[in-house]
Amino acid sequence: MERTRFGRFTSLLLVFIFILAPLRFNRADQGVTVKVQKQSDGGMSYNLIVTNNTDRELKGWTITITVPEGATYSGSWNCGESISGNIVKLTSQYDWQIPAPGQSVTPAGFNMSGEFDVSAIGVIVSPSFVTAPTQTPTPDPGKNTPTPTNTPSPTPTVAATATPTTAPTSAPTSAPTSAPTSAPTSAPTSAPTSAPTSAPTSAPTSAPTSAPTAAPTAAPTAVPGTIETTVTPADSSESSETSETTSEPGAGTTDPVSGDDWLTTDGNKIVDSNGTQVWLTGINWFGYNTGTNIFDGCWSVNMDQALKAIADHGFNLLRIPMSAELALSWKNGTYPDANFNQATNSELVGMNSQEIFDYALSLCRKYGLKVMLDIHSANTDAAGHMTNLWYTDKISLQDYYDAISYLADRYKDNDTVIAYDLKNEPHGKPNEEKAIWNDSTSDNNWKYVAEEAGRRVLDANPHALIVIEGIEIYPKDLASNGDFSSTNSDDYYFNWWGGNLRGVKDYPIDLGSEERNKQIVYSPHDYGPAVFAQPWFEGGYTYESLKADCWNENWLYIYNDNTAPILIGEWGGFMTEPNLTWMTYLRQLIGEYHLNYTFWCFNANSGDTGGLVLDDFTTWDDAKYEFVKEVLWQDEEKFVGLDHAVPLGSNGISLSEYSGTIVSVVPEVTETTPAPTETTAAPSESAEPSETTAAAATPAAAAAAAATRKTGISVGKIIGFSFLFLILLFLGVCLYLYIKRPKDWNRLIDRYYLPEKLKRDIPWEIEPEVASTGRFTWKEEEPKNNEFAGKYRPTARPATEDSAKRAAPALAASTVAAKQAAPKEEPSSEKDEKPAPKAPVATRRPAPAPVRRPAPPPSRRIVPAAPKPIAKETLETPETSEAPKILPTWASGADFPTDRPIWAKPIDPESISGDDPKEENNGEE
Repeated sequence: MERTRFGRFTSLLLVFIFILAPLRFNRADQGVTVKVQKQSDGGMSYNLIVTNNTDRELKGWTITITVPEGATYSGSWNCGESISGNIVKLTSQYDWQIPAPGQSVTPAGFNMSGEFDVSAIGVIVSPSFVTAPTQTPTPDPGKNTPTPTNTPSPTPTVAATATPTTAPTSAPTSAPTSAPTSAPTSAPTSAPTSAPTSAPTSAPTSAPTSAPTAAPTAAPTAVPGTIETTVTPADSSESSETSETTSEPGAGTTDPVSGDDWLTTDGNKIVDSNGTQVWLTGINWFGYNTGTNIFDGCWSVNMDQALKAIADHGFNLLRIPMSAELALSWKNGTYPDANFNQATNSELVGMNSQEIFDYALSLCRKYGLKVMLDIHSANTDAAGHMTNLWYTDKISLQDYYDAISYLADRYKDNDTVIAYDLKNEPHGKPNEEKAIWNDSTSDNNWKYVAEEAGRRVLDANPHALIVIEGIEIYPKDLASNGDFSSTNSDDYYFNWWGGNLRGVKDYPIDLGSEERNKQIVYSPHDYGPAVFAQPWFEGGYTYESLKADCWNENWLYIYNDNTAPILIGEWGGFMTEPNLTWMTYLRQLIGEYHLNYTFWCFNANSGDTGGLVLDDFTTWDDAKYEFVKEVLWQDEEKFVGLDHAVPLGSNGISLSEYSGTIVSVVPEVTETTPAPTETTAAPSESAEPSETTAAAATPAAAAAAAATRKTGISVGKIIGFSFLFLILLFLGVCLYLYIKRPKDWNRLIDRYYLPEKLKRDIPWEIEPEVASTGRFTWKEEEPKNNEFAGKYRPTARPATEDSAKRAAPALAASTVAAKQAAPKEEPSSEKDEKPAPKAPVATRRPAPAPVRRPAPPPSRRIVPAAPKPIAKETLETPETSEAPKILPTWASGADFPTDRPIWAKPIDPESISGDDPKEENNGEE
């Protein structure tokens, strides 16, 4: 009984795991939809909007598009592609994960031209999911308290104090130590140091003097738009209290920053506040523009570890693409959810997307990594960079100005953010709505808009670098086509999106003063033939041909003329030919001229270039990294950072260590604090803590905040542990059955049609042997079709005259066979006595067992059983009559004449008696 109950329980458990769970997943798969939406620029580009209404995170998809009549399909982006006739299949080759439920992402798109209706495009989506439901971070009103906001602030506070070097150097890694090159070390050291010293030194000294004192005093007040920290040195338990995070822009952060790391320019060089030339060798990491609202890849990698790895590998600048729409949302107090792995990034749980961004900036400061903010697109969209201009039907020109002004004002006192890339890749072809470059005040004139946006940034922060990209086309003849009115492609010079800076020669950017113009850096983008087969790649190319056909006239002349520095905002690609040759030549140009750059990119999910890390966002592509490492800023096997106090990562040095000059921005303050007494040991709430005290208490605040944040157990962990418990229970049951109950284990394998190799061999359950009859011989028993064998003696059948005639041929054959099989008899002693002729049918043996037979009908005469002798002709040619049944094999060994067939079971076996006189002469005349 107990075994039966246990078997039933096991069966129910298996049914739940193997049947009910897949049914649930099948149900969830029904909630993924895809929508085709034409881009607002009026071109031929269409976005694919994938919506996940299920309860699990969407990991991948395949979208099948049927091209309608009258349409011409001309390619896609950010996805894999296969074409068969009018059927196009697009696949997510990258980790465009879409959280659940109800989240929508635009992970890819395609181009289609012609006269057709968009609704005629057939679209089918085949989703694939992760194994467990996703836990989308949901803002909790109860968590919008000072607790999570305390995380970003303590780190930069410590970095600004006298102990900034210990944090990044405690855990050195070996990644960037091998084979550093000396190419980049010569140019920065020989940079002029005397000319620009007066201009940048005055501004930084005034900014930080008031910041340290204002930070702790204003903390109790809920200033809109700030993330402030109040530290009470008397009690560490109260040090985790922080002010509320509100939405009014312009307040900036109150982290005490030194302000000694602002940069400016000197001709075609970027210099620090001492006039020392610096070399910006950075990397891109996107995600704040795609709808992830955090760095892409944080669904699998820890953000802290990834930023540390970037610094450890020697990149001193991080370009962060983001959308104007996201910045406006933060400005208005709306914080879109950030998509990240809560288990991998548990320290981010409870923060909104802006708090996570501020925390990322604090990590960059901790590792000596500087930041350049890039308005990558107007709309939050993975394909938003495809839009030609900086405004759309959703984000107006004024919205664009407000977004970049908000960012500049918010981070005006944080010298981790040293530069602003005003807009990524303005572009447009002659027959499209396009970006132009002239002296007009048109909303499409990128020169005019860039000047206005640059002034707004410098109004908030006069020390930031203003990074300005180019456009796509520029007129060959300004006299006839200076307004870009021609739609003929032959009238223009073409280059990469954002890579055409020919207009600087005719219409240079003017930010209003010579001092402000020193903050200008021009930033082209350049790619290889793997992205697009430009004309200068045709027929082969060399280093000199690339300079002559593309680089010199489009942007390198700005550097050669000593007009302004060059920062190549994007370059990179796959390490395959012919792309690798182009990358090698551009790397040569960067090394020879010491051009500043940010490599594209860290992300593994960059469709047309790949990244410096693999799909897990943790494993670095060693071959590509070693290639880029040749042009990282290094000095004596150490990477050089841009922070004067904090070394770059675990294998780098600070800028002061490199230049030999330490800029002291924070003035020395005479200690006036009296010795602790009974009245001063516990300061009142209104007392202003000193900078040193606040800095010392900051680690305690960070620890308290971390402890508070990790007190509760998240729903995701509960679900994860429950699922793990079920798996362990199932494995335990299976192990018990396999070891203790092998028979039940084998039955379960058969019941659920699992592979036979999973069965366990049981020595005492050997398969039975098969007899010659093909039946199992489990036990000795008589065959069912011989239940009367050996029990009853067969006798002759009473036959009529007609039946005797019909049976004569068979009986004769039987007699002949019997004679041949019978042993030979000794010859008779009487030689002259002839043997009597034998009848064709054998005579009856003595004393046969009498058999009761029914009396024949009176109308029929009974004939003897033994037939008369049959003629030879009859034996040779038997009558063609119905053959009798063959003698059964089970009767072959019975003790009765073999020449006499037996057919029927006796009518009443119990009534048969050998003494019945009525049956003695049965069948005889």
